[in-house]
Amino acid sequence: MSINSGGSITGALYGLYGQDFDKFENVLLKGVKKSVIKRILLSRFSLIPAFVLFLLFSSMVGLLFTSVSWIVLNMLVAIIVIILFFQFDLFPFSKIIEQAYDKYFFKGKTLSSFKDEVILAINATNAETGTLFIFSKKKMSDSSYRYPKDGGIPIFFNHKNFPIAKAVAASTCVPFIFTPVKIFKDYFNNNEDYKRVKPRLVDGGVSSSSLVRNIASLITSFSL
Repeated sequence: MSINSGGSITGALYGLYGQDFDKFENVLLKGVKKSVIKRILLSRFSLIPAFVLFLLFSSMVGLLFTSVSWIVLNMLVAIIVIILFFQFDLFPFSKIIEQAYDKYFFKGKTLSSFKDEVILAINATNAETGTLFIFSKKKMSDSSYRYPKDGGIPIFFNHKNFPIAKAVAASTCVPFIFTPVKIFKDYFNNNEDYKRVKPRLVDGGVSSSSLVRNIASLITSFSL
């Protein structure tokens, strides 16, 4: 079963509990009653940057009525540049979503927790390569990394301990709204490969649209 985007939540739960429908239904219904958006808005990762921006814009409004009003334009340009280049550090929404998914649905389970009876593939789009990045019980991979651009040996990942919540967060990561999901050094079979490639994962559905994929890749490049 191949799943992506919003369907990856239900699909991943089925991969864990598909043979126990009562358990599957119970976890799914309890989880969907929780508000992930509310968790994002009330998170310190949202409140602190929002408060800082509020103070900055309040200061700018006040400066408009002083003899140094010219500073406002410089401040506005600086804010735009900072948000453009550091938006994913200032607003790490995908990290919050991952934490919510783990709390509400997956409880710390990893890809190795999927049942053998269900052959499942969770799809995300790798903005670095423009191809699918696939998570499953047996592996996680991007086909492009079998033939890396640097001409080196193929790159493989340590999938067994990879959190299901992070895989689902990657598959549901809507470009321009949520932070691209990164694959950290611990999940590379060879830690040195972390220096060779920088996967940045967004919604699995993006790979079907070349235009959206190219735009997403451009925006995501700021986080590389």
